[in-house]
Amino acid sequence: HNLPGFHTAHSGPLTTQRCVAAGNEIEDKMIDLNGFTEEEANVLIGTHTIGHIRNTFGQSWNGPWVTSGADTHTPEGPTFNNDFHHFLINDIVANNVPDFVANPPSSVAPFNIVFPDWFSDSTTNQQHLDTDVILAFPSAGAHPHH
Repeated sequence: HNLPGFHTAHSGPLTTQRCVAAGNEIEDKMIDLNGFTEEEANVLIGTHTIGHIRNTFGQSWNGPWVTSGADTHTPEGPTFNNDFHHFLINDIVANNVPDFVANPPSSVAPFNIVFPDWFSDSTTNQQHLDTDVILAFPSAGAHPHH
């Protein structure tokens, strides 16, 4: 319970409150409870650049957070780089929370599936938690500034 979780008080339909709750989850647990700075919290979440979700959301949702983070990306394994943050900055089409939540639930670009507290792009098999996606909107007041 010391790290941002999968469920917040506003898990469910995609709303501004759901986005703000994800940001509060980062602030409450990573900054207030664990004592990380805003920058440290952002960097730690960015380590999603490597690794897979595994079976967190079920066997069929096992995939990397970003393509270069796949275990088989290179013969040596995943590549540790800034692809996770590049994805948030460059691939999420909306520039702010109101525009993001205004999209139809089936097409919150680049995601094509919206779950109660996470998003999926089934074409790339990439999944992102609300607490990941909220980092794409620094001006929303919905997450620690980075």
